[in-house]
Parts: sequence; structure tokens; C-alpha cells
Amino acid sequence: YICDDDDVSILGDVELVVGSVCYKRVHPDHMSVYDFTQWALANTHPGNMIAANKGDYNPIKKWMDVYRSIFLTYPSFPPSGSGVPQHSIGRWAMHVAKLPVLGRYGDTIKFVDLPNEIRLNEVANHFGHSSDMISQGIVVCG
Repeated sequence: YICDDDDVSILGDVELVVGSVCYKRVHPDHMSVYDFTQWALANTHPGNMIAANKGDYNPIKKWMDVYRSIFLTYPSFPPSGSGVPQHSIGRWAMHVAKLPVLGRYGDTIKFVDLPNEIRLNEVANHFGHSSDMISQGIVVCG
């Protein structure tokens, strides 16, 4: 069998059932949790400034501000008529390194294991921890 470019939409829905277990083909970053704080600024994501000039919602912040969702749906195949431009998966690959990885959805992450830019007093306070834990350093020898 030879794959054709037209098969992309079909391949996105591939499922394999082994016994009673179903496996579905997903992107390796599926359910990964990223910090989009920097990417939501006006001069980072290419669509932020365009949206601001048109009076539209920030395309990164809108997922929480408008839809009240913690999930940002990558627009590789946006719904018809949504006004959202299609983004190739190559675009994700080009920009994902700019987003600090926090973990996977549902995982428990220790505060000290978060990237430095996330270990802030306001984050500690939000989760009910005292800010004095922020000052606890790590000694690296070598």
C-alpha cells in the first residue's frame, strides 16, 4: 500500500483494537501541558497582533477567556466557517520549543520540578502553598 497526501484525514482516525484494548493514533504531544503565557503576548504568536487590530479575541487567550476551557485545540483542521486559519503540523513543530512543558494532563508535578518561570509566589499561593518554599534552592555539585 502506498500512502497518498489525500489519506491524511483518514490516517488521523486510525484505531487498532487488540483484545479489548483500543489504541488510537495521536500526536506525541497529545495531552501535554504547556505554559502559553509568553505565546499569548501581542508580539509572539503571529495571529495575536492581527486579532488585536481587528478587535477580535487573542487567539491563544480565547480558549480560557471565551470558551472557559483549559484545552487549546490546535487548528490543523478548523471547523468550516470558524474564521480560524488552518495551521500545518509543521507550524507546531517550528514553535513548540518556545513553550515550556509542564507535564502531561492528569499528572502530579512537584512544584520544584516546574520550570523556573512558573515557580512564582502567585502560583504557589494559588495552590495553597506558602511563598517561602520558593526560596528553597537546589545545590548542584560538579
